[in-house]
Amino acid sequence: MVGASLLAQILAGPAGDAVVDAPLAAEDGHDDHTRPPLYDDLDALLQQWAPIYAGNAEYPRAVGFVPADSSNYSQGGINPEFIVVHTMQGYYAGSMSWFQNPAANVSAHFVMRASDGEVTQMVKLNDKAWHVGNYNGKCLGIEHEGWVDEPDEWYTWAAYTSSAMLTRWMADRHGIALDRDHIIGHVEVPGASHTDPGPGWNWDLYMALIHELVSEREIVGVVVDASAACTLTASGDTWVTRTLQTPGELGNNDKCLVSAGAQLEYHWAEVERIGRRRLTLAPGGPCDALGERAYVEVSAFNGFCAPEDMVVGAGTEVRLDGGASTFTDAAGAFSFADIAAGAHTVDVLEDAEFFAAAVPLQLEATPGARVIAVVEPVPVDDTDGDPTDTGDPTDPTADPTDPTSDPTADPTDPTGDPTNPTGDPTSDPTDPTGDPSGSTGDGDSSDAGGDPGDSGGGSNGGGGTDSAGALPNDYGGDAAYPEGCGCRSANSRELPGLLVLLLAATRRRRRRR
Repeated sequence: MVGASLLAQILAGPAGDAVVDAPLAAEDGHDDHTRPPLYDDLDALLQQWAPIYAGNAEYPRAVGFVPADSSNYSQGGINPEFIVVHTMQGYYAGSMSWFQNPAANVSAHFVMRASDGEVTQMVKLNDKAWHVGNYNGKCLGIEHEGWVDEPDEWYTWAAYTSSAMLTRWMADRHGIALDRDHIIGHVEVPGASHTDPGPGWNWDLYMALIHELVSEREIVGVVVDASAACTLTASGDTWVTRTLQTPGELGNNDKCLVSAGAQLEYHWAEVERIGRRRLTLAPGGPCDALGERAYVEVSAFNGFCAPEDMVVGAGTEVRLDGGASTFTDAAGAFSFADIAAGAHTVDVLEDAEFFAAAVPLQLEATPGARVIAVVEPVPVDDTDGDPTDTGDPTDPTADPTDPTSDPTADPTDPTGDPTNPTGDPTSDPTDPTGDPSGSTGDGDSSDAGGDPGDSGGGSNGGGGTDSAGALPNDYGGDAAYPEGCGCRSANSRELPGLLVLLLAATRRRRRRR
């Protein structure tokens, strides 16, 4: 209640004048934003009056419940269909104290401070506050600190964001549509003679903030494929911002200048709101200092990707705190409801296509939380039977299944002898007609069993050594090498060179869509 000394001054009036008599209103009172001048003397008010809290507020983020005087509202009788935004035309403390004055005949369900968005509840939600006359039975009301003709001073970012959370909470609780037909200003109430919140109230921003929020005790999210990150290109110099505020309203730590032609990589882009989209940025970009999420002007960038090309698709399992489980839908989305406030972890489970991921979060009492889970794809071997993939990128003829494969080998020659273009294992490479008598092997004493897949080089089929006497001792002799090659034993013969092992590289590939 109003402090006794201040109340006496108000009722007596300055210098002992007659009582300031605010006429009693009908049961459905109307807030005309008029009050005795002393209620706008903030210094005097703060010295002589302090709110008396009566238990907890219904709204979880309110600092408490400071009840309006019982003569300033009606018990029961409300069926909310609208939420009304008011401007007090006064101070936060002044409005609270006025609503507790039995002479006021006005009230609102909530009052809000401009500097930090502090909220105090003054009328229960199932009671009719007196703020919009004959429409009190259909309307919930929020009184915002400030004056209509000073919007830049009083309509602060803190007030917008706090009010948006309160409105979203009330709308969800009572099933009120999140549109401008049902979230209205005092000036829009039928028959109203008021102008608040006035033309300085940014309705586009306010509604964007309301729609961006998640309902109380809910976690909603989407699981996206890290390998499907999208790259934007700036069409001109532009700002990336931490919030939906304009760059001019932000300090240097809350915005990042991106030059024309610069690129920005992101994992996910939320829906467009007032010409902007909130991105989940890929690390290592020019705006890392802003954190994981930031806003961009849609018109300032080219190259936005289709959302369906960035998500994991249906069937990925997601668990909350190792317990409750759900699965992503075709849009990669998931949700959990009726979640208590506090610390939680959302786990995306590993499957054949994606590694596991864990997202810790702190869920407030209201609103809920939005989660963007980025998962890395599991690399898989290339099993698509690509005939052009031989394993050795420099050797188009190499056999990827044969680490000893000779790149000069004739693929039509099952013997794998690069000196024998005819495919006849007895053929003399210097004799195109071949040697019909040499039918027991290919005569190559270095072939100890043949290449993998070869039927064998020696006369015994498996052949560890060459057949004795297959060639005369002077076979192949010339002036430089008169003894020929036939006189040398298999054990003493030197290898013509080192065999090179060609390893087929396992290629990482992205999941096919």
